[in-house]
Amino acid sequence: MKKPDDSRALGQVLVVQILALGVAGACAAALGLGDAKTTLLGGVVAFVPNLWMARRVTRSANHERPLVAAGVLFGAMLFKLVLAVGLLVLALSQLPSGQGPAFFMGFLVVHAAHRIGAWIAPL
Repeated sequence: MKKPDDSRALGQVLVVQILALGVAGACAAALGLGDAKTTLLGGVVAFVPNLWMARRVTRSANHERPLVAAGVLFGAMLFKLVLAVGLLVLALSQLPSGQGPAFFMGFLVVHAAHRIGAWIAPL
């Protein structure tokens, strides 16, 4: 059995996230939950740390020293957490009144797409 290409799987997960965010933006606007731009902002806040981490994983996939690569990825995970919290705090501090549902719709849809995409990407 052929081993799946990890970089291709990561790319598929990122594409699933982007597609889900587009659908969420359209749904938020259609359902009157708020501005579609706010939904997209919520999704971008979730997507950017995932994109950053995917690039780090891809770069360290074929590292000649696996223990060094594992240490680098651990540091990258910590930075991803700081980046995610920082972006969330920044976005929430600038969020217009009444736009919370639209923002969190985009935020949660991208996180759900991340999990679902990781599950189906190797297929």
